[in-house]
Amino acid sequence: MQVQQSTRGNGTHSAEVLVAGGGMAGIAAAVAAARAGADVLLVERGGTLGGVATAGLNCSFMGVDRSVIGGVLWEVLDRLASVGGSIEGLYTPFDPEAFKTVAMEMVADAGVRLLLHSWVVDAVVDGDTVTGVRFITKSGQREVRAGAVVDATGDGDIAAAAHAPFETGRPDGQPGQPMTVMLRMGNVDTSKLIAYIKANPDELYKNPLKCVLEENRDPPLFLFSGFFDLVRKGKEAGVLRTARESMGLQGLPNKGQVLVNATRVHGLSGIDADDLTRAEIEGRKQAKTVVEFLKKYMPGFDDAHLIDTAASIGVRETRRIKGLYMLTKEDILSERRFPDAIARNFFPMDNHGPADNPNSHSWTVLRAGGFYDIPYRCLLPQTLNGVLLAGRCISATHEAHASTRTMPCSLATGQAAGVAAALSARHGTRPADLDAGLLRKALIEQRVVL
Repeated sequence: MQVQQSTRGNGTHSAEVLVAGGGMAGIAAAVAAARAGADVLLVERGGTLGGVATAGLNCSFMGVDRSVIGGVLWEVLDRLASVGGSIEGLYTPFDPEAFKTVAMEMVADAGVRLLLHSWVVDAVVDGDTVTGVRFITKSGQREVRAGAVVDATGDGDIAAAAHAPFETGRPDGQPGQPMTVMLRMGNVDTSKLIAYIKANPDELYKNPLKCVLEENRDPPLFLFSGFFDLVRKGKEAGVLRTARESMGLQGLPNKGQVLVNATRVHGLSGIDADDLTRAEIEGRKQAKTVVEFLKKYMPGFDDAHLIDTAASIGVRETRRIKGLYMLTKEDILSERRFPDAIARNFFPMDNHGPADNPNSHSWTVLRAGGFYDIPYRCLLPQTLNGVLLAGRCISATHEAHASTRTMPCSLATGQAAGVAAALSARHGTRPADLDAGLLRKALIEQRVVL
């Protein structure tokens, strides 16, 4: 693996396609744009690629169906499986360390130039067109000009800096979905945990999409959500201090390792530095009590130990940039098809409740085998040219975002944005003027399911 570094030094640099953000959407965008023939620079604020999957320790693909979402997702799954780094299923848990390597190799193999430890400072705008991005790096400020820019920052930082209109929060004015610090436990006797669940099925949610068990795997594939009685006992005893009445446990590819989703931080903004600081502090306070609770109350965790907590708190929802089309709850429930569709998705609208009703977790599921389209227009900001949206900042309502924010969908919209950026740069056209048929044809050539 030989990763190409970006041009050294400060000042102004250039690329045909600039991708800002090295999470799921950014990885897919960069790889897809490079394979479409563009000179691509991928800029990431951290020291590894993967975003919420690695730094956020959310190491599970929620909603994997190869017949619905294809393209780069297939390659990620196959590469992880080839190194024993995943257990593929509807929910596909993976080793975050394996993913770091796989992501870096994919970027290198595609010929993408890479710049790490670089934060977005501002957008470079000429009239209504984004022509580049300014970053702050360890060696000073750097400006990168590009024929097309992909905003895969998660928070829509570039589009917002260029004054694109956006929405945040819920329709009732409350902040968006809560943040979560994920954690991994090791040396868990998963056989005892599985035996407990079999003996106490009422401890889990009844929705089959929220509880999965496949014992014919080695290690077994499981996702358990609930543990209502145990959580109640832990909270009544003062051991567990979290803002939720349930938790999720998922088996990981390495034997004895379990991913824990149990903390919840409400009412704070993921795009405010002070709020993010408070959220990190509160999330880690909660995580400490979760570990104590698991060892004391959860079967199979007697001799378990904490491996790690996420390096960064997981942020579910911040800015949703207003695009030429805004995907709605009705579009999803009606399984709407669009002539300019660039991706498909089927995952439920998974909406965690607000601070004043933290247990009102809604889970709106499509029919079995159903899916909906995401139109290209959701990747195009209303008032800006030269920039494409990818990942959880695409144009969607609060309700629809609860489905599109997932990692498989982010890979899909990232791939579409990357190919669109490459075609726009090559043909010297605005992304909004790009022929959707030409884009769809190029995506199908990259094994995208449309």
